[in-house]
Amino acid sequence: MSKKEKTILYAICAVIVCAVVAVCVTQNTTGSREKEMKKLLANNWYRQWSESVSFTLYDDGTVTIPGSYGQGKWSLVNDDVLKISDNEIEFMTGTSDFDKGANILMERYPNIKLLNITAGADGSYSYYREIRAYVPSYLLGGTIDTTGAGDTFCGSVLNYLLDHDLENLSKENLIEMLQIANAAAYLVTTKKGAIHSMPDPKDVQKVVNNNYIRED
Repeated sequence: MSKKEKTILYAICAVIVCAVVAVCVTQNTTGSREKEMKKLLANNWYRQWSESVSFTLYDDGTVTIPGSYGQGKWSLVNDDVLKISDNEIEFMTGTSDFDKGANILMERYPNIKLLNITAGADGSYSYYREIRAYVPSYLLGGTIDTTGAGDTFCGSVLNYLLDHDLENLSKENLIEMLQIANAAAYLVTTKKGAIHSMPDPKDVQKVVNNNYIRED
């Protein structure tokens, strides 16, 4: 065998060895990644009335969105204030028990200092350190459109926190905060739309004080 033929043979052998190594590494990496994803998988979230996955949420706070969006961090990773609805907490924790669900989320994401759960007509709950507060909804009638109620609730909570130290809240603070947020959310539902239905702070306080007169 000539020197040139030996060189070609060695090159072919080297390519084959590299290919085998690459396949083995890829298989091991893929297997590890699949195992890791199964371990981290929290839930697939679907579009309403559709079987299409909107995004996949993992326990470490990452989220994979189909399409060109790629992977990013979900808000639970860095937020210290979280608002979540009754059906969402069951989605994320596997339990419909608010107390258990709140405990799971706050243990999983220790950065969450204040967790609020809204339950529509059944009121809202607040969890802060070892404190739990509940305030019923204002069922005063006249509801025609629930669009924007959740956003209004969140905005009211954040506005309240601008005047109250997040690091030093009492149960009385939580109750007052939920009363204001519930009242504001109720008022939004008595008008059509979202932005144009934002309530006046004076009307919110009237609802809280039980002296609000609805204008039909």
